[in-house]
Amino acid sequence: MNTAKKNPPKVTVITPLYNTELFIAETIKSVQEQTYPHWEMLIIDDCSKDNGCKIVESIAHGDSRIRLIKRDSNSGGPAAPRNVGLCQAKGEYIAFLDADDLWYTDKLEKQVRYLEDNPEIFLLYAKMVTKVQNVSFQKVNSRFDLENSDNRFQLLLQSGNIVPILTVMIRNQNSSNFLFDEDPRIITCEDFDFWLQLAYANKKFAFMELPLSVYRQHDNNISKGILNSLQKNLFLLKKWRAKVSFLFTVKLYFLLIWRRGVVMLIRSVTPHATWSLLQKYLQLRKKTPADRDVS
Repeated sequence: MNTAKKNPPKVTVITPLYNTELFIAETIKSVQEQTYPHWEMLIIDDCSKDNGCKIVESIAHGDSRIRLIKRDSNSGGPAAPRNVGLCQAKGEYIAFLDADDLWYTDKLEKQVRYLEDNPEIFLLYAKMVTKVQNVSFQKVNSRFDLENSDNRFQLLLQSGNIVPILTVMIRNQNSSNFLFDEDPRIITCEDFDFWLQLAYANKKFAFMELPLSVYRQHDNNISKGILNSLQKNLFLLKKWRAKVSFLFTVKLYFLLIWRRGVVMLIRSVTPHATWSLLQKYLQLRKKTPADRDVS
């Protein structure tokens, strides 16, 4: 049911769109099926070459909460489209959902309730389920909590990007002061850089011990490629290294080479099915009461 005329949007959903015609309809459906109805969805097209825009326009015709915004030129990454969304967001809260990912139906309801009960929290994130292409095994990412850390900024730098953007909800208050870095050298790391901006500004984070989102891993994911990923993360580290000590910087470089070099190299030569089975049988994924089925 479309309630946009009766209630102003409480949540703005920001979705960059680029050549994802195979996924966008299902992604929009996962927003339309939310138990929390007071949202607007800004879908920012980055000059797609497929039929994604036509699909969005067709769906938006029957739901005024959905708005397609077309950019004049391709930016090469999701940072610029997300910034367009941030600048036009009307909601009190902002949530991010890429055009190929999904949400559980109660994602917005649970996060809005949490933020309203905890006004000191600026950013709320949660677990996510990774659904690998052509593989039925699903991995629930378990991430530790940044909320109680004395130095959120350093912990985040050291840990890598432990905040999946599709699980995030932030407050729109003064959010215009924080924008995604549109430098092409940071593409695929722009979300991590955004969290670092917030952490450095002492914004409070909180973590929900519950999977609320589904990351669909497929052949077209933008973040693929070991060398590319390593280069982007090295640039990101160079950007922020002046904010920490020399010894801490050395530690960060070591961790980066290990995670983005050695571990990703091993993973890249291991078939998806084999990697998933290894995780399962080596008990790298521990089942918890929070685990939920994904269709």
